[in-house]
Amino acid sequence: MNTKPFTSGLSGNAVMITRVADRQWHALDDDLVVGRGHAEHRPDGRLFVSIDAWRDATFDRLAEAMLAGGLIRVVTVKRPRIGLVAVRAGEQRRGIARALLAHALGTMHRSGFAAAWTEVQEPNRAASALFEGIGARPMSSNLELVR
Repeated sequence: MNTKPFTSGLSGNAVMITRVADRQWHALDDDLVVGRGHAEHRPDGRLFVSIDAWRDATFDRLAEAMLAGGLIRVVTVKRPRIGLVAVRAGEQRRGIARALLAHALGTMHRSGFAAAWTEVQEPNRAASALFEGIGARPMSSNLELVR
């Protein structure tokens, strides 16, 4: 089990990033889990990385720990791709996907990107409405976000 402390969180104590299992990390603040990181291989061989944290600093530290563990690869891109915006079924229709997307787009914008691309399956009307609602437009058979 590897730990890495950093100051932030609910209390005045340092939040600890701990690798709790193969491809799983927790951010702990006084024994309270305040963030989780998980990676798993999809059936097509791609690696799916999930980081769940309420605070940006906790999210960043979990990403750093996963990067150090060799699970996240940072590459220079010409146009970023939004690979997946997903919300659990019981939590849908509450603005969570829009907030996730706004955060991702804000991060891209601050990093100097003016456009991104994504793929939306045509039958998924909610996803199409989400992306079109923020200014995305169809490009050939893909929906492309250009801002």
